[in-house]
Amino acid sequence: MSDEQHAAETERLWQQIRRDLSSAILFMSGTSAADDPSPVARLDKNWLKLCEHDLDFAAAIHHGLEQIEGIMARRGKPTSPSDHRLRSLAEVAGLAEIARERYPDAGDLTVGELVRLAQDAIAAEIDDETDPR
Repeated sequence: MSDEQHAAETERLWQQIRRDLSSAILFMSGTSAADDPSPVARLDKNWLKLCEHDLDFAAAIHHGLEQIEGIMARRGKPTSPSDHRLRSLAEVAGLAEIARERYPDAGDLTVGELVRLAQDAIAAEIDDETDPR
């Protein structure tokens, strides 16, 4: 493959990736009204092709995406989406711990089931504390 052909194929693959990137991000975030996973599948397929075709270019793009992620994360700032996500995960982990302490024999449960058990345990404790008897 000539240098011109290589460059043209790299550009073709990159155009296909760019076409699906924003749709794939919205789909993966759960914020898209569309429930079509095809942009994610196309992105994955074309990204693998690009990595096989020109790993140096793919590595440079990946590095750029990591830098963008760092800008968007705003770590340590009051409006940090990444810190907000970590706080949310810590809250879920805390609820799961409450459920495990209150119901040690509960067995294998999903995170959602553990959270519901914890919420029930907290509600029962509040009811006990506010019962006038």
